[in-house]
Amino acid sequence: MLRSLAALSLGVPLFALGACGGTVDDTPSVAEPATTAPEGARGAGPSTAVPPATRRGSVSFSAIEFNVLADAAFVDSAPLVASSGCKITPRIFSSAPTLSAGNVAVTYPSSKGEPRRLALTIEDGRYGATDSARGVEDRRLEQPGGTVLFEASGGEVPAFSGELVVPERVKLVGERRADETAIGAILDAKSGRDIELAWSEGTHEQAQFFLTGAKHTVWCNFPAPARTGAIPAAMVAKLLAEGEVTGGECPKGRSCLTGGFYAVRSRNVRAAEYEVELRAAFWLPLSVEVAP
Repeated sequence: MLRSLAALSLGVPLFALGACGGTVDDTPSVAEPATTAPEGARGAGPSTAVPPATRRGSVSFSAIEFNVLADAAFVDSAPLVASSGCKITPRIFSSAPTLSAGNVAVTYPSSKGEPRRLALTIEDGRYGATDSARGVEDRRLEQPGGTVLFEASGGEVPAFSGELVVPERVKLVGERRADETAIGAILDAKSGRDIELAWSEGTHEQAQFFLTGAKHTVWCNFPAPARTGAIPAAMVAKLLAEGEVTGGECPKGRSCLTGGFYAVRSRNVRAAEYEVELRAAFWLPLSVEVAP
């Protein structure tokens, strides 16, 4: 399972896991909201109050063991992941094309200690990029962690910038590898039971999981300090009933589901009426083998 890149091509945009909370940073972004009183408020004088955000967006950066990926979207769509717990959604979902924030880029330290700038371009209605221009060692994130700079030059969405430290590698309790060359981890589960999840202590704030069936995807979000969570048996059964979507052979007598685990840190920055969530994550491709 999960021996090749094919197992990672699930059609899951990183921004789909956004808007899941995190600490709001009160430091003004590059594009500060106007502080003058709105028209009609004569005599009120200047106001320093920041009006509530009416639109939102997100920029996500994820580091996996051999590569980095980035994604961004600026649309008025509901987040796919609840603030806590699990939900199930259609696997093929549609969202409005992203608005332009100009030139969007993510700069991160490579494993060789040199800064690498990842420019995001709009394709298929959203920003995205995968850093595969150089050798593997160049594009791996510096470990442990590493500070990532997010920048947007501004367009329909005003300019903004911010920094985040990517969480360190997090291990799942009970994870195993198919072999030494395997990319992701495997978890074992029992049919008819919740998939019990547990993870190591780390620098992340949220622990996020997804599993994909032929027609639906289950998304789960848990506070990292809890160190445990569960995917409900009923949701797992629904995915299994739809047929398997796997990146490799499934052991005889078992059913398999493919997905992923994100250890996430996030912060919010303001760009005029937009609240933009910046997300930095360690991503672990995941397979769950369900025994009878």
